[in-house]
Amino acid sequence: MLRNFLLTFLLSVMLFGFAFGEKKYIPYNPSPSDNETIVPINGEVTLSWDISNPYNKTISYLLEIEDGDGKKSYRLKENHFKLAVSPGKIYRWKVTTIVYDKTYPGQFWNFTVPLQISSSFGTAGWDYFTTLEYAEKDIFRIVIKSLEPYKKSFRVIRITSAGEELGETTLEATNFEVLAMNGDRFFGAIYDESVYLPAMIKDGLVNILTDKKYSLLKEPKPLGNNTFLILGKTQDGTPVLQKLNLTGSSTSSIIKLPPLEPETLSFKNDLTIVAGFIKKDSEILPAVTVLKGYKITRYLELPMIGRFTDAFVTKNGIYLLGEIDSPFDQDNDLLLVKLDPMGHLLWKISIDNDGDDIAGDIKVFGDNVIVTGSVYRDKDYDVYLFKTDLDGKSRYVYYTDSDTDEFASELYIGTLGYHIFGWKNTPGKKSDVFMRFIYKGALGK
Repeated sequence: MLRNFLLTFLLSVMLFGFAFGEKKYIPYNPSPSDNETIVPINGEVTLSWDISNPYNKTISYLLEIEDGDGKKSYRLKENHFKLAVSPGKIYRWKVTTIVYDKTYPGQFWNFTVPLQISSSFGTAGWDYFTTLEYAEKDIFRIVIKSLEPYKKSFRVIRITSAGEELGETTLEATNFEVLAMNGDRFFGAIYDESVYLPAMIKDGLVNILTDKKYSLLKEPKPLGNNTFLILGKTQDGTPVLQKLNLTGSSTSSIIKLPPLEPETLSFKNDLTIVAGFIKKDSEILPAVTVLKGYKITRYLELPMIGRFTDAFVTKNGIYLLGEIDSPFDQDNDLLLVKLDPMGHLLWKISIDNDGDDIAGDIKVFGDNVIVTGSVYRDKDYDVYLFKTDLDGKSRYVYYTDSDTDEFASELYIGTLGYHIFGWKNTPGKKSDVFMRFIYKGALGK
């Protein structure tokens, strides 16, 4: 009887040990996690997994992938693999561990590369998009201005390219208005007695950068690690550019600009553009100043009612986005203009979406000009993308559809598609910041 007990015990130990040993090599902890939605900016997803290999045996892997169009398999020595992906697909993948002549198959996992994603970020109050930074691979940092009764704050949140929030911090500074950020530095202004003092926050400390007082201050543009440009208006209403370094001393004299209302600043090498509008009688006209080496080379006004809101400068040309009165109704149309590097008009086109258009952002990517904006249709404002070639001839529009007003502020273009950031309004309730991802194929080839 004792012998039978011992045999049973030994057999149980052997079976348990075998089963436990079998589980050691079975893949687990997949990345992306099972059923995750992921937006890879560089067109690739890194697959990885873990196994338990306590005896350091020589192992390899068989990776099997299905994407709805077919199956592929790869024999690997490492527990990770970079996979080129396409939008609008669900990928199914499985890893089998090979230990000598034995195999230990894992389960099938899934992840989705979407055609479009929409995410929102907000508090109980009113939240508005302020500025954006692409911090690292697949990670954005955005600054949100939050307004509550008797309180204003700026929150910095980190989100993935798929819209997952990773964490947030709050900037604590009285009367400080964030306009731009660069790493751990936040640029903006101290608002005091109806004037703006250019300032910077780093590590919670506020540093006033110049004693020059402004009645209007626009987004500063970094020129490098230690200098940046300020666009604004002095207390007497003169539009100016000022070049500052982080110690607060001016590195060049203040540049006085023609009497336009400045809206946006863009530059490339020694070519700088300031665009906005000029007031004439009871009307406003789109206006732009071109500077070469910080010397004004051309000032241009367009004979139409409207204004420029954004600009993008390349070595081959200047692209301007704005809003103009529609000739057919009381709505706005978008205005897209190209100048040569000397500031001469090459072409202009209007974008009429049969509704009131509000300009968002403009980027030049490869051989195309990409514009984002919002148009009023079906009882709310919807975000859209517009694409044309560098000559303004071919045109393609992609509309989104939402159940509330959405207003585009900034556009980021990656290898796989477009990220649009802005704010959305729920009438009678509050506003939130949103991010939309739209795959690149939505605007054609």
